Amino acid sequence: MGCMAEDISHDMRNHLCAVFANVELMSRSTRSQTEREELLEDVRLAIRSSIDILDSLLLPSNTGGHIHNFRSHSLNEVIAHVVKMVHIHPDARKVELSFLDHPILEVCIDSRELGRAVYNLLLNACQAVSTGSTPRRIQIELCEERSFIQIRVIDNGPGVPETIRQIFSKSLSSADKRLSIGLGLTIAQRAAQKHGGFLELEESTIGKTVFVLHLSKARLSPIGRPCRPTIPHKSGEREES
Repeated sequence: MGCMAEDISHDMRNHLCAVFANVELMSRSTRSQTEREELLEDVRLAIRSSIDILDSLLLPSNTGGHIHNFRSHSLNEVIAHVVKMVHIHPDARKVELSFLDHPILEVCIDSRELGRAVYNLLLNACQAVSTGSTPRRIQIELCEERSFIQIRVIDNGPGVPETIRQIFSKSLSSADKRLSIGLGLTIAQRAAQKHGGFLELEESTIGKTVFVLHLSKARLSPIGRPCRPTIPHKSGEREES
């Protein structure tokens, strides 16, 4: 519960930052009525997302300690919604953010947790490219291979620090990684693991950094069958096949 509270505080802070920034813009007398209405809609969107985050606090108590929130969703729509949310954040200003769409992927996922993972990867990328030269570009891709669905976040920033690259090349405990890679990447890593996958730093050079969320196809229920979440099992227990 302590880790969950820390994660939610982190994401709530990001959404409140977006609300504050848009309210500040709305207060300027130079803004037209149309611009004010657009900013107000962005504020509403950020507040709704904050409410969703708070609602997620209730899930453990309603499900006996496990979070059973896997439902059938269009992964494309989940990503498109996250891209819209990131656009609201002040760190995304002057950043070209594009989503290379993919044929509709209807899969069984925890859309809240996976959405938070993608949000954090994109926001991290926005913050990274802000220190680089213009144009500042971020691209998100949805791909498939034989065993995994991949969500790829590519930016043209200066690359991640050497310490982060070393962490992704080593086998560290979850606690060690949490302390070392920061909350945003930890949230993304946990979401990937919940969906039977992992977070990978595929490339990090000056001008190109690629983070990849791998989601296991074997863990995502096919359409027409009940959704079954990935629940961590106790040592010595076998996972249901």
